[in-house]
Amino acid sequence: MKSLVIAWGKAGMLLFGGAVLWLAGVYLGGIFMFLFLFYTGLLGFSLVQVLVSLSVIKIYQSFSTEHPIKGEGIGFSLVLANESLLPGCRLKMKYRHVQPGVTVRDDGRELYLGIGKEYKSRFEVHCPYRGIYTIGLEYLEFSDLTGFLHVRKSVEYRTFYVLPRVIRIVSPLKSIGNRYSACSSNIGTEQDFGQFESFKPYREGESVRHISWKKFITTGQPLLKEYGKTSEPGMRIYLDTRRTRDSFRNFLEMEDCSIEILVAFVKYCIDASIPVSVRGAGRHDFDFRYASGEDAQLFHVFHKHTREIDFSPHSVSPLALFESDTELEGEWGGSVVFITCHNDMEIYDFIERNARGLFAVIVNQSGFTDTEIRQNVRYFEYLRDRGAKIFTVTGADTIAEDLAR
Repeated sequence: MKSLVIAWGKAGMLLFGGAVLWLAGVYLGGIFMFLFLFYTGLLGFSLVQVLVSLSVIKIYQSFSTEHPIKGEGIGFSLVLANESLLPGCRLKMKYRHVQPGVTVRDDGRELYLGIGKEYKSRFEVHCPYRGIYTIGLEYLEFSDLTGFLHVRKSVEYRTFYVLPRVIRIVSPLKSIGNRYSACSSNIGTEQDFGQFESFKPYREGESVRHISWKKFITTGQPLLKEYGKTSEPGMRIYLDTRRTRDSFRNFLEMEDCSIEILVAFVKYCIDASIPVSVRGAGRHDFDFRYASGEDAQLFHVFHKHTREIDFSPHSVSPLALFESDTELEGEWGGSVVFITCHNDMEIYDFIERNARGLFAVIVNQSGFTDTEIRQNVRYFEYLRDRGAKIFTVTGADTIAEDLAR
């Protein structure tokens, strides 16, 4: 797409200067007529130079990756090439660079391209946070020698959706002490002893509880009874999407850490065939539910959806969302995990009151001060002694280690 901009002040001055030279040439002749012809020829050449440059100057943009991940970089390369036999006109290029929390100001850069010359530029944009990154050349402006005519040619910059890292965790929250604390291919389902299916040979080390003694007497071989399976309630994860109002906290880092904890848990549950649902509140509520037995493609869908999870100071607490779900749907029979980046006393009190239930809270402390963390150590030990299931994550780089406790 091209747009034409005319500097009317300069255009008026050029017309006035041309008219004066023309009158002088008509009445005085000689050198003034020569100057008028030279003047008009220069303007004509300038316009032709702009038109030729528009058609022959090539723009090449390339990027190092199509699907960047948080923490990686996006390499950007730009090449402008003058492929004509005429020197290029004056060019002004403007980059577009927008990323979460930052808008890089670019006032543009001017250059000239001689015959067969190229301009090359390369830089890398670091992606410290998940979100939308816009990178590339926004436009290239072609100007004539006198500066009264400007043709702006739009260039297609690129938009990248940077997704959170996928951190693999093994046997998370061991101290919960329930059947979801260890990874197994049977997690998420349990045997229904009312649905007999077949026999299988007994192997050393297996429980003898379901040996068919009648078959053993008849065949002389120990055989185990196999039963059908039924789904367990699974796990429900409530994500705290309230944005902190404290200006000294790096809220983007805190939020990304919470998202990566969530992604790690969902990945673990899907790999282990644990039915898992995710609940949260933001500017747009989201609710992704995954049932046991679905293939891994479900996780990739969920992973892409995480870029739509929005944090807001006006979001409700995950505990309020859980209580609302309970009122609408009744008591939940599976495990419930709250992920929060706030010191929420209401959540802590709830976990303490329900210490015997399958409730746990993961406190993302990546944005806490040293004083807050020291105070939490004592308080959390007190709650754990009373049976509360409270886990802490120090930062995004220690998620796997912290959740394995």
